[in-house]
Amino acid sequence: TVIIGELPPGDTAGGYAFTPESLMVTVGETVTWINEDDREHVIIGDGIPASLPLRPGESYSVIFNRSGRFSYHSIEELEEPGSPRGEVFAYY
Repeated sequence: TVIIGELPPGDTAGGYAFTPESLMVTVGETVTWINEDDREHVIIGDGIPASLPLRPGESYSVIFNRSGRFSYHSIEELEEPGSPRGEVFAYY
């Protein structure tokens, strides 16, 4: 499970974070993103189908059927430098 949420108190960057930023799973496992932020997010990435907009409290799941490194981000943040990104490593 990956939580999409606010940055820790005291972080001056603002915005949101993926927790954890990287995740290791075996091929065939499901990864679920849960939006605990206060705004919508669309998850998209290399080899990861784009989610519908996830409103606060909604989730999105993907089954990783092949091995590899899969990077992802929230599409609304794509244009902002330094926007959070995450990775899923799927292995046999």
